[in-house]
Amino acid sequence: MYIGLYSHAKSLLQKSAMLMLVCSCFPKLIAQQLELGSRIKQLQSNVAHVMVKFSEEANLGPIDGYGFLIGQQGNKYYIITAWHTVEPINNQVPAITIQFRDQKTPVVASVVDHWNEPLDEPFDLAILEIQMAPYVWRKYCASFVGAKLDQKPTFMAWQSQWRDYPPALDVGRITKSEENDPFIRFEHKDVAVGASGSPLITDKGIIGMILNNQDGGRSTALSIIKIRSLLEEKHSDKFQLKPIAFRDQMVLIPGTTFEMGSRKKEASDIVPTHPVTLSPFYIDKYELSFKEYNIYLKDSSKKTFDNRSENDPVINITWWDAIKFCNWLSIEDGYEEVYEFVPGGELIVHWKRDGYRLPTESEWEYAASGGFNKYSTEVKNTPLPKRKAPQQVTTGSPNAFELFHMNDNVAEWCWDYYNEKTYQIRNSDRNLDPRGPDIGSKRVVRGGNWADKNFKFYLRRSYPANANYPKVGLRLVRNG
Repeated sequence: MYIGLYSHAKSLLQKSAMLMLVCSCFPKLIAQQLELGSRIKQLQSNVAHVMVKFSEEANLGPIDGYGFLIGQQGNKYYIITAWHTVEPINNQVPAITIQFRDQKTPVVASVVDHWNEPLDEPFDLAILEIQMAPYVWRKYCASFVGAKLDQKPTFMAWQSQWRDYPPALDVGRITKSEENDPFIRFEHKDVAVGASGSPLITDKGIIGMILNNQDGGRSTALSIIKIRSLLEEKHSDKFQLKPIAFRDQMVLIPGTTFEMGSRKKEASDIVPTHPVTLSPFYIDKYELSFKEYNIYLKDSSKKTFDNRSENDPVINITWWDAIKFCNWLSIEDGYEEVYEFVPGGELIVHWKRDGYRLPTESEWEYAASGGFNKYSTEVKNTPLPKRKAPQQVTTGSPNAFELFHMNDNVAEWCWDYYNEKTYQIRNSDRNLDPRGPDIGSKRVVRGGNWADKNFKFYLRRSYPANANYPKVGLRLVRNG
């Protein structure tokens, strides 16, 4: 009897342990799926359908493949694809056209260069050039750290068809990837004729270009590292893909209803509490750093902050500077600009667009709370260590949402106009994704900073939008 009970208990413990292991891995899998879905959406504008046709005299049928953008010079755009898709056959040079997913009319393309060596396994790479009107695409899209065996790759198009997603349930696996091997071996059940030239994508970005497929779903891709190396020898000006340097660390905050404000009268402008319902949104895990902001300044031909540590939080930028940075980054990452500047100085906000923006005060407060309404009031008088300057953005301990320095490094710009009675005048039509007063003279700044003596979660400050301050920075959000 006891042996039977022991065996039963042991079995239950083993099952419980297995369940706990699965549950502990589940959030990571969900995060990878969400990130992969985000990557696919970002890269849709980069990928093009490559269509090849021969003359009637050649008696050869049309050929389809894909390619993706790697660079731009004015109205000239450069695309890489598989050489075997566009190469001449029997001395017959084909006509090549390119069509992006959202384009109605194909664009004529020409071959700039190609690589078809070594003989035993050629690189099978070609550069195409097209000319067209200004086109928004994403440069910060690649991963140059090498493919990993635990990564789940996918692709975007095959057999003249775009593959629609969510893609996370439709991934393959890396079977071989070595440091000095220019090729990535992988398996994906859907790779078939017509997928050549399509980017091989993981949650980290583009890792290669698909070359061919074999029986059993086994396929080969040319690594993006080798592609960069080949192009830098003769066409370095045409290869402009960069590592995903921005917003690679955003956290998804689920939609929720929470009590905004404080029950304790710590300040007259944070009472009373009132229910607020928020839609899901992404928020930066870290405050924006000088490293990231200097890239924007350099790209915009503006003076950079050269005397600052690159991992320190950016400071001394105005609210308007922050708005312009949001738009620039949206364009770089292939998103729609949220903010629109119109003649006369008016600023129009397109709230439903998918680009970067400043957090609303409600979004900021909930993210800073870590999801616990009482968190801030309980620790508001906790002394902070004395500091003479802000810390680097990746230091310290995160809150329950895995967000760093929400309350103790630099205060942060929010979207809202400031009104000391905002919390008192909330009503039902302002409790769903509230965006603050319609007019005002100053903008809200939330959170404590490195010079504060005590933890100040609920502290609300207000500053003119055209002024900059040495203790105010920012972090960005996007719609979830």
